[in-house]
Amino acid sequence: MRGTSDKRRLKASAFCRAWTRPLCLYHEPGKNIRAMTYLRFIIDNRRFLGFGFFLSFFFSFGTTPIIALFGGEIRAEYGLSHGDFGVLYSIANVVAAGGIVWFGRMIDRTDLRMYSALVCGLLIASCLVMSWGPSVPFLFAALVGFRLAGPGLMNHTVGTSMARYF
Repeated sequence: MRGTSDKRRLKASAFCRAWTRPLCLYHEPGKNIRAMTYLRFIIDNRRFLGFGFFLSFFFSFGTTPIIALFGGEIRAEYGLSHGDFGVLYSIANVVAAGGIVWFGRMIDRTDLRMYSALVCGLLIASCLVMSWGPSVPFLFAALVGFRLAGPGLMNHTVGTSMARYF
């Protein structure tokens, strides 16, 4: 059994060394140059990394839980056949894809906090329109909002902000 304990200790030691290995050198004004480790990087940037993590986590609400899980109920509520709903959803995808090109470039001219709040607000508004919409045009608007805000702009916001600030 002695060999097993040594192997575990070796693995734990290697894991600790990986997290404390220098990632890069950085200089803070007024301080000495020091090596940044992975752990130090995570601690120093925890708020921004948390923002990226949670926005990545929540952008899935545009498609999977709402459309895939509740597609039958949505079709039944609006009296749509499989083909009608498929055409409506396809057109909503194309419109949202065009909207990503226009709305996506606004991230370069807008404060990231404001842009993120607007994208999250659009997703919330789409959920409300889906739940209270009385007719098919409201359903179409909700589908466009889901596709635009959820997997479109939230994913774009995470990728752009993480690439820009790191």
